[in-house]
Amino acid sequence: MLTTPKAIEILQRNEERKDLAQYARIKMKCIAALRKTVPRQPLNVVSHGEAGFKVGICGTCGQNVNTDFEYCCKCGHRLDWRLE
Repeated sequence: MLTTPKAIEILQRNEERKDLAQYARIKMKCIAALRKTVPRQPLNVVSHGEAGFKVGICGTCGQNVNTDFEYCCKCGHRLDWRLE
């Protein structure tokens, strides 16, 4: 199994890439991780007036989330609670 430290080591090397399949897998994992850092607004947001928080559904995985979370606790996607 490819660990995160090993993946970083492989990506940091400037030598010829001998195992292109492994490099491609690492690249895809990196892209997926970076996509999770782009904030995404939760779906079906409802405000609980007196309690002072909002609840919604993660647009990536469907997990119930609230304004206590900056990231979804199930899939790790960053949440954007600003209503536009």
